[in-house]
Amino acid sequence: MKMKESSVSVTSDSGHSQTLRLSGLLSEWLFATGFWSEVNATCGTMFDQYEEDLADTEVLIVIAQKIDQKIQGLRDVTTPTVEFVHGWAVDWTPLKATAKTEAFLGELMTLRNFLQEAVLKQASADLSL
Repeated sequence: MKMKESSVSVTSDSGHSQTLRLSGLLSEWLFATGFWSEVNATCGTMFDQYEEDLADTEVLIVIAQKIDQKIQGLRDVTTPTVEFVHGWAVDWTPLKATAKTEAFLGELMTLRNFLQEAVLKQASADLSL
């Protein structure tokens, strides 16, 4: 099963647009770990898988803070890989995925930095999850 990539696009006041793509593995992991549910509960948003939505600067600040928490959690992991359930087969057997912890850390740090740059520009972002 191919996992859907997510993207975050920021457009500046001058019209210049930048897009960051997240791997399908990281995108699925963020949903599987309840990351977006936590963001939704904190911000009153409705970010959902396979949906697109706009996040204003205040929401981007919260997302970046929660990404920092995920980064810290992964730094505390002592195994070289992260395994998670990303779905269920027809017979209810869990579909598991495995990723390198360091790869997730690098991708999360890139995402956090990208969001922080958007916040500094007081920009909003389109999230395609």
